[in-house]
Amino acid sequence: MPFGMEPKIRRETLSRQGRTFTVYLLELENAVVSFFFEEEKFRLGTLALALPRTLQPPGLGSSSILLGHKNINIARILAEYLSSRYGKLSLASVFLQKEADFEGARNLLELAKTLK
Repeated sequence: MPFGMEPKIRRETLSRQGRTFTVYLLELENAVVSFFFEEEKFRLGTLALALPRTLQPPGLGSSSILLGHKNINIARILAEYLSSRYGKLSLASVFLQKEADFEGARNLLELAKTLK
């Protein structure tokens, strides 16, 4: 890629109480795309889009759900967190085994904080 930055791909895992959580993060010049999932279930999950605060039109929320319903709260939180951290548009996909999995959601947020 001669005119822009080379995409960066990161992978992190976290094991807690017999469960393994993984994130893949693709960093582009203007966006980050992340896939959070549990165990070996590398699937597209609930998909959220977030804009950094500098790109938001006044009065609009900073994130939206594009696909799914099972893990909407943690998907939005992760998309907003990554958008704020990188200052870029963020897409976050979340696939957890159980619905309303507060422990799983907490582990995914902890995992997001390990990304460098």
